[in-house]
Amino acid sequence: MVNSYDGYRPAKENEVTREVDPDTLSAEDFWVTFVVRREPCVLRGLCNKDSDFKALEKWAQSASYMKEAAGHENVSVERRDKGGR
Repeated sequence: MVNSYDGYRPAKENEVTREVDPDTLSAEDFWVTFVVRREPCVLRGLCNKDSDFKALEKWAQSASYMKEAAGHENVSVERRDKGGR
């Protein structure tokens, strides 16, 4: 099966990406609400909860980190402004 996902497209022009507190969302609710529907969300504070999570530090240090980490794999990236569009 080929994944033909072309990125999330808001239904309305002024639609804002929802912010979610990961402490109040079960894995099942996350799956049904966001993953199955392929709806983006912002998981507030999640990266700050794990002291072993080094991605933010690595991304800030090197603009080429993603390229180095992904190698020859294709990586889809969607840039959003702070308003969620």
